[in-house]
Amino acid sequence: MKFRNFFYAFFLFSTMLLTTFILYNNKSYSYGISKQISVENGKKVIEYAEIGNDGHISFEDAHKYFNVPIYEQMYYNGETIYFDKGQETDYHTYIKGTEAERADNDALLYGKNAYRVHTTKEFIHAFDDIYQNLKIGEFHIIFSKYEPIDLNQVKSYYDEHYGVKNVHQNYYTYQEKGLWEPDRFSFDISNVNRNGELVLSTINIRLSGNERVILEDFVNKLIPYLNKGTDYEKILAAYTYMINTSYYFVDNGFTNDFLASYTSAYDSLIAKGTNCIGYSIGFSYLMDKMGIESYIVDQVTQVNEVEHIFESVHTYNVVKLENKFYKVDLTGKSFLTAINNNELYDNALNISSTNYMGNKNISIDYDSINKILSSSKSIKTTTTKRVEGTTTIKNYPYTMPKDNNRKDTTNIVKTSIVTTKDESGNTVTVPVEISESGEIITNSRGKYEIITENTTKEKEKNKEKTRINYNYILIPLLILGLITLFILSIKDKKKKKEEQKKE
Repeated sequence: MKFRNFFYAFFLFSTMLLTTFILYNNKSYSYGISKQISVENGKKVIEYAEIGNDGHISFEDAHKYFNVPIYEQMYYNGETIYFDKGQETDYHTYIKGTEAERADNDALLYGKNAYRVHTTKEFIHAFDDIYQNLKIGEFHIIFSKYEPIDLNQVKSYYDEHYGVKNVHQNYYTYQEKGLWEPDRFSFDISNVNRNGELVLSTINIRLSGNERVILEDFVNKLIPYLNKGTDYEKILAAYTYMINTSYYFVDNGFTNDFLASYTSAYDSLIAKGTNCIGYSIGFSYLMDKMGIESYIVDQVTQVNEVEHIFESVHTYNVVKLENKFYKVDLTGKSFLTAINNNELYDNALNISSTNYMGNKNISIDYDSINKILSSSKSIKTTTTKRVEGTTTIKNYPYTMPKDNNRKDTTNIVKTSIVTTKDESGNTVTVPVEISESGEIITNSRGKYEIITENTTKEKEKNKEKTRINYNYILIPLLILGLITLFILSIKDKKKKKEEQKKE
C-alpha cells in the first residue's frame, strides 16, 4: 500500500515538473506583439511586449518571429523618432539602413538569381561571375544607392568587357565576341540608380558551359593537325578544314538564328551545322589558338541609338598575314581577299586593297581528326544547350562575400523546380536535375522555357518561424496522466473492497 502511494506521488510530481518545464520553454509568440516608446539614459527605446503573455521580449525575438524591421520610425510627443534595432538613431542612419534593408529583402526575393553587391568591385565581379561561367538566365544585381558604388565605372567596365564602346563598332576579337554577343546599348545609369537594381538578361550568351568543355577538349587536340608550316598554311588549313566538314544551316534571319543557337564555335566545329556568325566565330577561335591575329566582322546596315535598333546582314573575318589584313568569308568561300575602305568602322587596321595570292592545296588528316572529335563528343555532359534562368551557382575564382542573405557561391545545386510550359502552352511546374557542370538536364521534351524561378522571402521567413509547439506534447501527456491516475484509483478501490471482504 505504501509503495502504491509512493508511486502515485512520484508520478504526480514528475508530471508537474515536466509541465512546469514545458510551460517555461513554450515561447511560441503566437499572439502578436505591442510596441511602446520609453526613455532610458536620455535615449528613446522601443519596448516590445508579447500580446497575451506577461513580460517584454528582445528586439532579436521581435525581429525573428514577428518580422519587426531593423529600422523603424514612430511618433512620440508630436515628433518622428527613428530607431535602429529598437534604439534611437538619427535620420541619416535610418534612411541608409532602410535602403540597405530593402536591397537585402529584394535579394531574398530573387534567391540564387540575385547578386547583393555593396561596392563597385563587387558589382564588377558579379558581371564576371555571370559571363565567365556562362550563366544563362535573368539575374538581378541589387544594391543600395547609399553604398559606395560608382555606376559610371561599373558601366564603363561592362561596355568594355561585355558590350561595345561605340555602338557603330563592327569588328571584334574572339575574346570580345566569341562567347557572347556584345551588348550594344548597355544600361541606363539613372534608371539603375533609381531602382537600386540592374536586371541582366544573358540571352546574348551563345555557348553553354558543357559545350565549352567539349569544344576546348577537341580544339586543343585539333590544333596540332592544323598548326604546321607558315602562317599562310595555318590559315589555309583552318579555312579548308571548316568548309569541308561543316554545312550552312539555312537561316530565317539574324535574330532567329541568334536565338536558335547556331552561332557559336561549338555549332561550327562540333555540331557542324551553323550560319555565317558561327563560321566566323569558329574560325577566329582557331586563329587565336594558333596565335594569329583575327577579327569577327559584322556587316552592319543600321544602328539607331535612340530606339536601340541594330541590324547586320552578314558576318565574316579579317585575318592578319604579313602585317596586312585580308578578308576570309567561309560562308561565301572567299579566301584572303581585299578589304574595302568602308567595311570597318575605323581605320585602325592596316587593310589590304588586293587579294593574297598563294597555293590553296593542303593535306589534312580527316580520319584522325574525326576520331578525336568522337572522343571529345563522348565526354559526359548534359543534353542542354540553351536554358533560361538556371539556379546553378558554379565555382569561380572570385567568391561573392557571405552575408545573412546570400549562401556560399561554391555550392552546386543538384535539383530544382521550374515553372515552364508544356507542348500545349499550359503553365506547369516540373522538377529538373542539374549537373555538376552547371546545366539543367533535359528530358525527352528537350528545352525548358523557364518563366520564373524565384525563392520568395515569405518562404524564407516561414522557415525562420518554424518552432516546436510544446502544447502538442503537454496536453496529451496531461490527459494520459489523468487517465492513468483514474484507472489506478479504481483498481485501488477494488483491491480495498476485496481485502475488506476477506477480513
